[in-house]
Amino acid sequence: MDLVLSYLPVLEARRYQLFNHVRVEVLKAGDELVAYEIVGRRPKVLDLIEIDSISIDPDLGVKIHLGSNLRDDSFDLDVLPRKPFGLDVFAFVPLNPGLRFEPTAESIERGTLSFPLVIRTKSRLSMFEAGVVHLEKRKDYEATFGAID
Repeated sequence: MDLVLSYLPVLEARRYQLFNHVRVEVLKAGDELVAYEIVGRRPKVLDLIEIDSISIDPDLGVKIHLGSNLRDDSFDLDVLPRKPFGLDVFAFVPLNPGLRFEPTAESIERGTLSFPLVIRTKSRLSMFEAGVVHLEKRKDYEATFGAID
């Protein structure tokens, strides 16, 4: 990770190190992430982010293409920790991503490609700390907080 951090501006690398909680979400194209923060003991949705696609290049590695459903914008993630859409959370593709292809019941030639996304935040999801931005799968968010209006 030190090699990866050496590619970030010094202040951004220092800020990244202050984000102590690290977890991995296994995703596929079409999945939706909810960016939110706790305000007054309730979540405030900051963005709904869709995993548009994944691309693999033999020289550049894995890139995940994100689209914002609340603003007309897109964002790409790769191995460098970045703050998607300027949110106060870091996300990146691990250097050894461990992609997984799961074929459909009808054909071994069609299926779903899943991949890990590392998310680094200031605290754990379960802490419900005010002002801390989190990023998690929509289904997990809704299981905890209920459906998004």
